[in-house]
Amino acid sequence: MKKFLFTSAVVASLALGTSASANTGTEEVSGTTPAQGMYTLDLFLEDLKLAFTFDNEKEADLLLRFAQERLAEDKAMTEEEQAEFLTEAIEGYTDLLEKAEDTVSEVITDEDTSDVVKEELSNELEETANVDKDLAGQLEEDQAEELGNKTDEAYLVANVVKGYDVGAVKDLRSQDFGYGEIAKILSLSEASGKSVEEVVALLEGKGFGEVYKELGVTVAQVKEAALTTKITNLEESLAAARESGDEKAVTKLEKKLEALSKKKDRLAKTEETSEATENDTTVEETPVATENDKTRKLQK
Repeated sequence: MKKFLFTSAVVASLALGTSASANTGTEEVSGTTPAQGMYTLDLFLEDLKLAFTFDNEKEADLLLRFAQERLAEDKAMTEEEQAEFLTEAIEGYTDLLEKAEDTVSEVITDEDTSDVVKEELSNELEETANVDKDLAGQLEEDQAEELGNKTDEAYLVANVVKGYDVGAVKDLRSQDFGYGEIAKILSLSEASGKSVEEVVALLEGKGFGEVYKELGVTVAQVKEAALTTKITNLEESLAAARESGDEKAVTKLEKKLEALSKKKDRLAKTEETSEATENDTTVEETPVATENDKTRKLQK
């Protein structure tokens, strides 16, 4: 009987999808949480559904939805549950996000994929990489830093890979770079003025953090460069739409450009605030007393 019920659950899951795959858009819908007994089964059913999905586009959509569900589950837990299970849940989220990056990138760099699908998946990946600051603030420093690196990488993939020449992306792939690394390389090239080849050369024996410092570039500047590239591509699309007289496309692209411009302004303000904070917290060194100073004090 138990075997029959389990088999029925699997069949129902594959037929109807899990709670995450039933979701549309980027609205967060939480399923079971790590604190609940059915959580392991929920994860198993997700893995099973992915195993039976052979289309990259559908797989990318599932991975993004499952990652969104992990975040929603994290928020749904009580403080006590978060204290015990948050680390595990965030690890599940980052694992799904990383897989989604690769699959989304595969779809985006496929020349047969429509521009509409590319845009939708890019936007959804960017939204999925948006983690609540309060949630991230509950993590240990190392894990919070790792989470930040992963979400920054996903943000760059969402905003960079689609806008670059497929040949350039595939060339970097042939050098065994992952899509997240490719997004960083291309964005670093844009932000620093270095060629892609120069950035790749700098990475030999170094991590991205070292190269950022060596080039005097911040993550915020790299993100801004990625946004600039995306805006440039949209402006080209807008010009083409105006030339063809496609008013519907013109209206849609103008709205997107306006939203991206605002996002770029917010990013620039965030960078300014960050720099101001660093300057405010700079502690002046206490002057070391000289021998003459000491002598004068003794004389007094």
